[in-house]
Amino acid sequence: MNTVKELCQVGLSTYNIAKKLKLQLKDVKKEIKINNYKLEKVDFSFNLEQDVQDLHILGVSHKNISQRFKISRDKVDKISYNLVPNNYDEDYILNYNIFDKLDSDAKNYWLGFIFGICKNDINTLNFIVDEKSLLEKFCNFINLDLKYISQTELLNSKKQIYYRYMLEIKNKHVCETLQKLGLSTNKYKTIYPTFNHESQNRNFIRGLFDARGHLTMSSSNNEWKLRLPNNQLICNEVQLQIKNHTCRDVRPANFQEVPKSVILEATGNEQVAAICDWLYDNSTDNIRSDYLYNKFNELKSQQNNRSFLKSRI
Repeated sequence: MNTVKELCQVGLSTYNIAKKLKLQLKDVKKEIKINNYKLEKVDFSFNLEQDVQDLHILGVSHKNISQRFKISRDKVDKISYNLVPNNYDEDYILNYNIFDKLDSDAKNYWLGFIFGICKNDINTLNFIVDEKSLLEKFCNFINLDLKYISQTELLNSKKQIYYRYMLEIKNKHVCETLQKLGLSTNKYKTIYPTFNHESQNRNFIRGLFDARGHLTMSSSNNEWKLRLPNNQLICNEVQLQIKNHTCRDVRPANFQEVPKSVILEATGNEQVAAICDWLYDNSTDNIRSDYLYNKFNELKSQQNNRSFLKSRI
């Protein structure tokens, strides 16, 4: 598939089409509009499972894949990630009352983690993450054996192998408790929880950030950027909390491919460092992402070196 028409017909976004074909985004949009290219739907059969996997690797959203093959999002997820429901046995011990009271930093943090990344069904929670150690910490928190974590091998656009880690939790009480706290089966309707104490917000937002956030440095100017995607309802409150506690701004990024979905963004080393300093202050190893915390320490080291050089001038 090497043309705008072919990529549009399988459901790739205009942004990704432009990126893949190295074209201007405005030119891609113009060609699609003039020629009235649309997503091409086909009837699904089991011999098309490889096609679903290929589109996932290509970068087509699971929403568009489900529309193309006229199948549910859950089915797309399971085919794409090779998800197989765990066979629960007598060792499946879960602290299902864990979120009945939000009375610890760990509960607030892991609540944020769930709100950030979990796919919630009526009686089932599904997690898909890139950082295995974070999922292991969550299992330790809820008293679940690590054997229930599964992994799948995938290929990126450069044909390089990488891994994703999955966990499925089936418990009606846990799901009902989380729904009362604001977690919805429709991710765009999940709302920010109501906390009794102001201090709970930081742990919750750090959980959100560790679940789906990004902390990256530009190789061209060594400037850092922080990004946190979620729905509009969650992001509005996160913006307010960060502003109140750090006097720093995180603003929606300039592009939004999905309605009701927002990517909060902060740029500039001092601004990003101040936000991360608030997020990770007094955090412990069992309630933070190793990967993002190491990135934060890398930023701090860079900032300290800059301060040292300025003092020598």
